[in-house]
Amino acid sequence: MQNVTKTGKWTHLRQAFRRYQALDSGQKNMIRHGLAEGNHTPAEWLDFFEESALFDLHADASRKFLGIATLLTGIFTIFIFPFAIGFVGSTLGVGWIVLILGIVCLGLLCLTGLGLVLYLFLSRRDVVNYFREFVVPLLLVLREEMPAEEPLYLKLDLRRKDRKDNIVEENRNFKPSGIRQVMLSILLVLIAGLVIGIVTDHNGLVVYAFVGIWLSIFVWAISGFFLKYPRIVTTVHHFPWLEIKARLRDKSLVQIAIRDEINRLRITRKKRGSRGKTKIKTKTKYKIRTHFGIKLALSQKRYILASEATSPFIDRTLKNQTKNLTRSATSSTCASAKNPGISGRFRRLPSL
Repeated sequence: MQNVTKTGKWTHLRQAFRRYQALDSGQKNMIRHGLAEGNHTPAEWLDFFEESALFDLHADASRKFLGIATLLTGIFTIFIFPFAIGFVGSTLGVGWIVLILGIVCLGLLCLTGLGLVLYLFLSRRDVVNYFREFVVPLLLVLREEMPAEEPLYLKLDLRRKDRKDNIVEENRNFKPSGIRQVMLSILLVLIAGLVIGIVTDHNGLVVYAFVGIWLSIFVWAISGFFLKYPRIVTTVHHFPWLEIKARLRDKSLVQIAIRDEINRLRITRKKRGSRGKTKIKTKTKYKIRTHFGIKLALSQKRYILASEATSPFIDRTLKNQTKNLTRSATSSTCASAKNPGISGRFRRLPSL
């Protein structure tokens, strides 16, 4: 991948839109929806992913700069420039200067709107960084270890990790208040009735809806005093985001599966300050664990079981607090009745 770290911010922005326009419909759909699945050679996968990764690289380098520039331009145009126009007009009294400043202000306002549109465009097409920092380099390694025409199955999910469809467990230390939910529904109905009464000029409906809205707000607020704090919600998400199946040059079959486990802890506390004011604060904490599953099935024509372990590091389990890496070497010989439970002890047959 090209080295673009020394490129200017405006060049990054220009390159990002240029590369996005050069993408085909499949690549654009992958960026927008974050999904890719298929059976292609590693070279074809790299051709498909390379331009998308370069677009994401340029977009990440220019998005923050574009957001800050748009914000500063908007503040200057809306809050500072009109006062400058008024001051110049009242002090100098020259109409053509005020006209020029007004045109400049209108141009800056249009520029602010354009910057906001471009920022939202890039934000909605943001791809997670491990796509270009892990997935693409992994495909480069597999391309060197696989035959050129051998297909590789890949299933990739680049969407948000804490989606509702990924929830496998949710615990609460409280029961949801049904009264507050009912009062909120009634409040919405009364607001709709108030709007209808105003539109149809029905004074009675307006009065009843107005009184009902205040009563609903009062009951909803009173029910909040009976809530117990702290209110803790623990949510566990399982997010499998990468699956690869490939056959290497020595006819071995490798399978890679990566899954993230996200623990989200949402704590709401009620505190009383020194001045007697009550504050309700909510904090959300995330803890992410990445689980790697790697399976290697060796070819019986090229490998047989060795009588002794060929390395002192075989059958050793490596544990890490944040990542669990599991490696298993399987063969039909291992599962036979003569050698139950033997794994990882192979030696390569001499090539013919």
